[in-house]
Amino acid sequence: MITQEEIKACKNYCAEHGFRIDDKEIAYLFVNRELRNPVVAYKMVIREGLSDELIEKYDKSPRLACLRQYMNDNWSKRKTEERVATVAGNISFEENRDALVGMLADIETMMNANQIEKKDAMKMMTDIRIKLNDKFNMKEQQVEQRIIVQPKFNHICEHTHKECWLQTRQYAMEHWHLVPDPNYHEEETN
Repeated sequence: MITQEEIKACKNYCAEHGFRIDDKEIAYLFVNRELRNPVVAYKMVIREGLSDELIEKYDKSPRLACLRQYMNDNWSKRKTEERVATVAGNISFEENRDALVGMLADIETMMNANQIEKKDAMKMMTDIRIKLNDKFNMKEQQVEQRIIVQPKFNHICEHTHKECWLQTRQYAMEHWHLVPDPNYHEEETN
């Protein structure tokens, strides 16, 4: 939980860097962090009626970059300390995802500060991104899976008495979405 004193300290930090921040912008970044959608977060917290392009531009502004920097430097560390204290308990799905995303940010800052080599950082970031995709997109992939069972046979051979598949014209037209040729006419046999 963030106290009023911490919010004042955040506003003072941004004021020192030349930006006047209000409570709505702090709330916007918290909602945006959870929803991961700046347009929806902006419309929920600040106001509706602004175009998506302007909201994207606002989200990338130096003003919010300064606020994000303060929040990442001060409040995200405290959140990880709280998480470490509760590791003995159950870790939720969202906490696990947020921890991996936090690791990505930590690796990037360490790489920019030359604390680790770029190739090692890229390897670690790739591993974390693969874990994020594998673990957290699982529900979407399961919904999209479909099993198509093809018929095994439709005829029994007169000579060998074994099951076999004879492809009929009707099956081929349905299966491959074929259209009958209007110029083809079967010759009538008398």
